[in-house]
Amino acid sequence: MSAQFYLFLHLSALIGLVAVVTANLTAAVTKKSLARISGTLGLVIFVSGFGLMARTGTQFAPWLITKLLIWLILISSIPILAKRFPEHRIKALAFALILLIIAIFSVVFKPGNLA
Repeated sequence: MSAQFYLFLHLSALIGLVAVVTANLTAAVTKKSLARISGTLGLVIFVSGFGLMARTGTQFAPWLITKLLIWLILISSIPILAKRFPEHRIKALAFALILLIIAIFSVVFKPGNLA
């Protein structure tokens, strides 16, 4: 598959994950189906991201490691926070948005990139 396909799949899954996380954190009750969807989208994000890395020849750089850690934190912690601490959903949403902004910053500006 081409790099454009992996990029399309990666960005589509990212948009879907942001929508599902927002729905999960703003809903009155936590739904298990939203947690499953976010896990599935997270898997698609990682597979398409690594496929994109392979097609473009990208090596592990500090910005990429930062992005991977942020997505791991988002995918694993948000459903847990939404279920166990429903009174802190707005704080969790703000936390998720801050992490999202840091991930976008690291992709656009690539801090620590030696090339």
